[in-house]
Amino acid sequence: MDLEPDETLIWTGQPRGIGYAVRRSVPQALTGLVMIAAAAAWIALMVWNASARPGVAGGGFRLGEHDFQAIVIGVPLLLTGSYLATMPLRLARRLAGTRYLLTDRRAIVIEPAREPGRARLSP
Repeated sequence: MDLEPDETLIWTGQPRGIGYAVRRSVPQALTGLVMIAAAAAWIALMVWNASARPGVAGGGFRLGEHDFQAIVIGVPLLLTGSYLATMPLRLARRLAGTRYLLTDRRAIVIEPAREPGRARLSP
């Protein structure tokens, strides 16, 4: 980021209280862990039920038409739980890379980009 020729940098800083922000996201993370446990139990019951079905040569594993409901419930539950469980880590990473700049003409927020090597500027 370049300043204009007659622009003066007055102040620079970064967010304070990153730990506080991360602690505020702990309830979402705990909810995510509960969702992951529920999804794991749901999927384990589906696998156990499918492997206990008679009629499959050599025992084996066979999904029936009713197992589609278990997949439709289990997979989104697992994905949503994973997203929520990692929220404190993602929030800490995002806030740690954020910088504030104040010039005599504008205020600038530099946030880390999702793509490595590219920052997002908010003039």
